[in-house]
Amino acid sequence: MGSTHRARLVGAAMGTIALVATMLSGCSWFGLEPDEPVACAQAGPPSTAAGETAPILTIARGSTSDLVLVVYADGNVATHDEATASALTGAAAAMLPRYAGGPYQGGAVGSWAAGYLNSCALDRLHTLAQDALWDDPEPGFVQVTDMPDTHFHYTDGGSVADVDVYAHDSGYTSGLSWAERRVRDRIVALTDFLDANVVVAGGTLPVTELQIDGDGAVDADFVWPLAAPPADLLTGAGCAVIVEADAATLYAYVLENDLDVSEHNLAIRALPPGVAGCQR
Repeated sequence: MGSTHRARLVGAAMGTIALVATMLSGCSWFGLEPDEPVACAQAGPPSTAAGETAPILTIARGSTSDLVLVVYADGNVATHDEATASALTGAAAAMLPRYAGGPYQGGAVGSWAAGYLNSCALDRLHTLAQDALWDDPEPGFVQVTDMPDTHFHYTDGGSVADVDVYAHDSGYTSGLSWAERRVRDRIVALTDFLDANVVVAGGTLPVTELQIDGDGAVDADFVWPLAAPPADLLTGAGCAVIVEADAATLYAYVLENDLDVSEHNLAIRALPPGVAGCQR
């Protein structure tokens, strides 16, 4: 595979996808060389579009479990651009503590960048995910504060694994048992693999659904582009999914106007294709 077809996901300077190395694995902090991409005779992108097949792996960060990466069954990958834009890059920056919220905090709606895994990398991903996430692994709790949780959700089409790792990207091992360190090593191997093998496809995936979080208690002079006000949409659940024409209208409006969550008590996020919103 040529260098133009490789995605290293190492920071905002890489453009559309810059997630796993700085936000998840942290292995570059110690001077380790990244994994080499898996060579494959079938190296091109899938013929299907993101969202046409179900997600097999999702990775989310923060107390609100904000999605930052989705891998689909056909090999398509979606990465949240706001996660890219807010990632800290470089060894010195990576050692600094980061706020434990997710990339959507602060009202940034974001968008989703397109990528993919070649067919051989997709096969290898299943092996690594099963090794890292099956059987309710215990990653332990490292003795460091003010770090986010990283949430991994994986399915092989039948069984499902959900694993939360506190401070996955910290590099700390203090307070962990040998078994807990082994669990974390396997999960780091998974995120390192994504770092080396997700191919930047270029372009932004279409946004057809938005998720709104909040209580709807906005100021009387708050300008809202939809017929139904936030309070009617959110009702008592504190969460709503906006689709089709309303989603397009609201998305365009949010991109042009500052809807800071601290000011309006609303958080609006673009959902990746094929991923249901308001999942707690």
